[in-house]
Amino acid sequence: MRDTGVDASLQIPDNRNENQSSSIRKRSRARRKALMRHLYSEYTKNTSLHCLKYTTEKSFHPIERIFWTVTFSLSLGMCLWLIHNVWYKWQTSPVIVSFSEKIVHVEMVPFPSLTICPQIKTKATVYNYTKQFKKHFLDFDIDLSDLNNTESNSNDTAPSKTDEDLKTFLDVSLICPLPFDLELPGPNITNVSSIHTILNVSPDLDYFKECYWFGVKKECTDMFTRVLTDEGVCFNFNGLAAEEIFRMENVQRDYNYSEIEKKMSGWDFITGYDNSDDVDYMKQYPYRGQYSRTRPYLEVVLMTPKEDYDECCNVINKGYKVYAQHPASHPQSSVYSYALLPGQLSAMALKVNMMNTSEKLLNYDSDIRQCFFSSEKYLRYFKLYTSSNCLLECMSNYTYEMCHCVSFHMPHTDSRSICTAQKTDCIRQAEDSNRKLMEYIEECDCLPNCNSITYEAEILKTEFNLEKREINLFKMTGIDDVADFFSSYEYSKLQVYYRDSGFVTITRSELFGITDFLANIGGLLGLFLGFSFLSLVEIVYFFSIRLGFTYQKDIKNEKNPGSQAT
Repeated sequence: MRDTGVDASLQIPDNRNENQSSSIRKRSRARRKALMRHLYSEYTKNTSLHCLKYTTEKSFHPIERIFWTVTFSLSLGMCLWLIHNVWYKWQTSPVIVSFSEKIVHVEMVPFPSLTICPQIKTKATVYNYTKQFKKHFLDFDIDLSDLNNTESNSNDTAPSKTDEDLKTFLDVSLICPLPFDLELPGPNITNVSSIHTILNVSPDLDYFKECYWFGVKKECTDMFTRVLTDEGVCFNFNGLAAEEIFRMENVQRDYNYSEIEKKMSGWDFITGYDNSDDVDYMKQYPYRGQYSRTRPYLEVVLMTPKEDYDECCNVINKGYKVYAQHPASHPQSSVYSYALLPGQLSAMALKVNMMNTSEKLLNYDSDIRQCFFSSEKYLRYFKLYTSSNCLLECMSNYTYEMCHCVSFHMPHTDSRSICTAQKTDCIRQAEDSNRKLMEYIEECDCLPNCNSITYEAEILKTEFNLEKREINLFKMTGIDDVADFFSSYEYSKLQVYYRDSGFVTITRSELFGITDFLANIGGLLGLFLGFSFLSLVEIVYFFSIRLGFTYQKDIKNEKNPGSQAT
């Protein structure tokens, strides 16, 4: 019992100490709450925010304080709502498109890359497509099933002459649509041999009689180069070399999509032309134009032999189609073409459309600014990003996915995956607008270039009777028997020039920069609350520095009660 009594007596002081500590903590919390109320009251009396001091004014009736509290809360809520709207606009629509106040001279931009496509797809004097069609499909004297058996073609025995002729006909059918809807024999894919056949039977630069650049006569073979497009064999002027456009390590090398070899000089895709005083403008490439009211920049006279027209191969269209593109884009056909017809002089008056984008927009996502800078988007087959290059690559991939082969003009890794004429329907279905194609193109994300140049043209046509002039000239010299020679050709002439000496550019820039955003927020805070940067400093000061010193002083007074009196 004695030991128990000692233990009980020892527990009494412990309970007293715990109660005393709890009481001290309660008094300390109450004192700190009072300090916080005092500090908040002091802040409201000294702050620059409108009407906040009225919410704690003790001389006011409680209803008055409630009124000012509700007023301040509503004003704060309205301000935050408007700030949210400004933030949303900054995030979703930070780009504005406007016209530049400066005129850009045509000398500052490249002359367009012009692609001329003859509507004669095969020279009848080299390969008579109509005759071969009659031979293989109207005589009915051959077994068309021979070519369906691909195994027999791979045997050691050499193919027959008839098989070779039919193979050539099927190759040419890639550029000459069949006059009837027939189910063709043979395999679904072919190789580079079909391209060689197409090149052998297609028109060449012999059709180009005279070429002038800035009024100076040039060799047409030096100015124009053969390229492959959806139209077949075409001829390009002022395009970049194939190795500067294509990633040669990723595309097949068994045949050339473009035979252009002239490399860029004094010009860069990003920075443009070198405009130093010691630079010879005429030696820069791609060529640049100059505004002239006395003569066109480019003149081309074309002579088309009438005997080269085929009865079945594209007899609906005559003459040539002309396409204008940026030199950095691989020459290709599109729905936007200009007609160059026999017996006509076609004058193309060029108009330039130029879009510039501020480098500040590099910090924004491409989906927001709706364009790509040249270094942002990687293409597998092309070194230079343009929207047309991207679309061509996209269509090549989509066609291969749908048909397990590609059209002969589409860049691809394997020259053994070229679609034959048997796959014409599949290629057409792949090119037709449908939901799956639209979804595939959206995945390709072929947005326009942020800094782009496009060309439009107005075309004026007049009669061009070169045949009559040549005959009259020879008659003047006493030579009369030339009429038959000149009447065996169709003559066309193309003239290209700029319509105006300069053009107004379109600029894509920031609608809201960080400065504009802060200015908008500052204006709203000042309008509704009288808030400024110093108001923010006040808040930080009162509830950090001032609060810390107040707590420190309170702790010191708690430890030394006598110091408070002093």
